[in-house]
Amino acid sequence: MIFGKTKPRPIADFDFNVTDDWYPVDLAPESRSQWPRETAQEAVPSREGREVVTGALAVLHERLLGIDDPGLTAAVWIPDEEPAYVKCVLTFRVSEIESGETPESYEASLGSDENRRAPGEDYNIVKTWMAQIDAGIAVGAYNLITYTDPGEEYGHPEARTIIAVFPKGAAQKLEFIFTTQNIATFDDLVELSMGCVASTTVQLGR
Repeated sequence: MIFGKTKPRPIADFDFNVTDDWYPVDLAPESRSQWPRETAQEAVPSREGREVVTGALAVLHERLLGIDDPGLTAAVWIPDEEPAYVKCVLTFRVSEIESGETPESYEASLGSDENRRAPGEDYNIVKTWMAQIDAGIAVGAYNLITYTDPGEEYGHPEARTIIAVFPKGAAQKLEFIFTTQNIATFDDLVELSMGCVASTTVQLGR
């Protein structure tokens, strides 16, 4: 009797750990006024801080809605400290593994952003890595990007990590993107990102 290769299975469920000062984003369009206000109320003790964070969350909510990806999920990190601010944004989704796609080819694709230049967008640093975690193989990249608006002489920096998890035997991968504009106050974005991603557990479906 000849046995064929085991058919890849879809991801039925997954989970990962974050601290209590991460707050899920309600991406329903009708929550655009309610979610920023309620999240700031829960996360920020001072009235002045709540006003600032509410405004930032409202802008962020509109940007995430503009991505128009029904499979996208997001969370924000608002540490319990003064002054209060949104320190990091996390988006994550399940996506199909394309024909011929491997962790190695994914890493090569991430690395191809090195020295990338586009109007208003400069990739100053691109560093990639690959690591074995309990859930499978994690492939990541750290990007330091400078964005410059039209007419501005100086841009604003943004740090980002992109990490994909390829679970063994899965037909899909998990993609995490951590983004921060608080470069000077961030200890180690890669360490934070990998700490969350390494905790990932995956359940495959039939």
